Amino acid sequence: FGIVMAFGFEYFKEKISSKKYQLLAFGTLILMVNQYFIFKNNYSNLYYFNTIYYSVLGLGIALIFPFFKEIKSGKSFLLKPITFISKISYSLYLVHWLVYKFLDLNYFNTISGNIKFVLFFILSFVAAIFTYQFIEKPMMKFRNKIS
Repeated sequence: FGIVMAFGFEYFKEKISSKKYQLLAFGTLILMVNQYFIFKNNYSNLYYFNTIYYSVLGLGIALIFPFFKEIKSGKSFLLKPITFISKISYSLYLVHWLVYKFLDLNYFNTISGNIKFVLFFILSFVAAIFTYQFIEKPMMKFRNKIS
């Protein structure tokens, strides 16, 4: 999907840029429905997860990319949250699966899939912020010192 989007930007940049808000809305909807389907079924539909999930994920990301590609700087109300999420994204990538497995423990079996869905995002961001502040940032400072 990344290659298709790169091709589109090379040959249809104006057309894609003019539809960036519609693509953002559709891509966000695809990502949310894709993730919700997995949580609602508690990964029980392994065929979907192993064959379709990552393709749909790639499609959703490709569709939201035109919106974010044009945000470079300025006073956009979205710029601060986007910059913040960009900073913690690696930590978020590292901790999200741990949070999912934590919520998968028997202790949480009485919680509905909808609540787990919301808890997953909240706890993932909290864990990512903690990891970024207390592990990633200090390690980057240390790296810069010794290099």
